[in-house]
Amino acid sequence: MGPASAIGVVGVCLALAENRKRSTTNVVLAAVVGPALDAALAHSGTLTYPGKFLAGFWPPLWIIALWAMFGSTFDSGLAWLSRRYVLASLFAVLFAPLSYMAGRSLGAVGTAPEPLRWILPVAGLWAVGLPGLLWLCRQLHPPTATDG
Repeated sequence: MGPASAIGVVGVCLALAENRKRSTTNVVLAAVVGPALDAALAHSGTLTYPGKFLAGFWPPLWIIALWAMFGSTFDSGLAWLSRRYVLASLFAVLFAPLSYMAGRSLGAVGTAPEPLRWILPVAGLWAVGLPGLLWLCRQLHPPTATDG
């Protein structure tokens, strides 16, 4: 149900997007880069996910769906962050571990019992990953003068 719901949410976001091509690119990039970084964390032993990995590498489908929904915010709720790479990095250092903590409390992700064994790798990877993802989205489809 979760991935199907996410497809619906992303579909509505894309239907309402001012620049559908750029928003679609953001969704696709987030749905590829985010899960790839999550897979790297999982395959390094930093995180564990219940369920099977897709094709032996990709995290479960619901993770990919979450990342697609996150990507749909890059042109709306997170547009203000698109060129503030240092701030994006600082937010990632703080909020990425909190997101995984929330997932852990729901039983959606497993972590090492010792916080520093998973918080530092998660924070470090996302400190580079989130600004890199925002930069890549901006390079592929920069905002135009009419975007406000």
